[in-house]
Amino acid sequence: PDGQLSSQPAEVGMVVTAVETKLPMQNFSPEMVEERLQHAKDFIERAQPFCDAVKAEGVWADFVDPVNGTPFYSSSSTTLSETDGSLSQFGFQILELGCCRALKHKTFMTRVL
Repeated sequence: PDGQLSSQPAEVGMVVTAVETKLPMQNFSPEMVEERLQHAKDFIERAQPFCDAVKAEGVWADFVDPVNGTPFYSSSSTTLSETDGSLSQFGFQILELGCCRALKHKTFMTRVL
């Protein structure tokens, strides 16, 4: 939190979320974009107070902005795409669709963000 690196090992935790959508996310349409943006807004509205509560306990917290893939609070040029291959370790499958990639959830299939 203070920008100083410590020589002490740190515990790192992560909360991975998935939201079931009404529309499949691999089919681009104005309605799909509208649903994505609404879910992103809802997520940010929930993630901010969650991070604030964690920070109030003296622990660093941040979340990935679902719109642009950047850390919400921290300054970084690093981005995380929702179809990043590293998400497969959390039970998601990344589908290669030729023109794009889509996330697949074991329950929600491609109706997921």
